[in-house]
Amino acid sequence: MTSNFIELPADAPHVPSAVPMAQEANAQLRELVRQSGLTSAVAMTIFNRGLGAAACPASQWEGFLAEPCSPKFLSLPSELLEHALSQFKSFSALPQRQTNAPFRSIEP
Repeated sequence: MTSNFIELPADAPHVPSAVPMAQEANAQLRELVRQSGLTSAVAMTIFNRGLGAAACPASQWEGFLAEPCSPKFLSLPSELLEHALSQFKSFSALPQRQTNAPFRSIEP
């Protein structure tokens, strides 16, 4: 009986799987959103800036943020991770609104 498996030589170099790399991209996105302190919806809006018609819908965004063991999990392409990093970097460079400023009445 013949085997359907191809045996690699013992000295063959290890080829890493693409799955852990994809999971790492998703983990980086989750951490980026967590560090931003923004709600998921606002973070998705920032992420979608500049994507035009390729903007991701909420279901895809949830898949990118899902844990790898979740049935919702979607692998985040490296190009979209780079896009997210640049969008969140430009967002954090904007001056933040001061919430502790004294209230100023517009009445005379």
